[in-house]
Amino acid sequence: MKTTRLAIIAVFAFICFLGITKTLINRNSFKVRQQILSQDYSILLAGCRDLIGKRCVLKSDWPDDKSRPEGTISLDSKVKPFGDEVPKVIRDLKPVDIVIYEDCVFINMGTAPRNVIVGFIAGYSKDIDQREAVRLTDGLWLFTGRRGNQPETTFVPKKGSNGGDNK
Repeated sequence: MKTTRLAIIAVFAFICFLGITKTLINRNSFKVRQQILSQDYSILLAGCRDLIGKRCVLKSDWPDDKSRPEGTISLDSKVKPFGDEVPKVIRDLKPVDIVIYEDCVFINMGTAPRNVIVGFIAGYSKDIDQREAVRLTDGLWLFTGRRGNQPETTFVPKKGSNGGDNK
């Protein structure tokens, strides 16, 4: 009887722990998403394109990463803090890592569920998988890991931001 009671209490405590953990993770993800959505998208996109333009002169923090195409630059804040080579608008977001490809840049905010900003070069014309993404402006997307691009309040830009079109 006593062991059954202890087992029930342990299971209940574990379920409470999982619920609190999920709440804290979602709260952090929400704060990061709000920080992204409060940016001026044109300045953020210009910062992304600036990084793509610097790709050939930047040194990768993951030089032995063979899983990415040759010429890909990976900057990792855990390896070394981002310096002036990363535009201030991007540094201020405090991303975990930045991966710069030939035609786009992925800015990983390190949250679960994920929040990854993707900026493309001007004139990028390949299809974007919109099931997990929100278009912030032409050439700038927020990948969230949410299937079906379900509407939620976190995707509503702050008043005065230029990102009113969330198609």
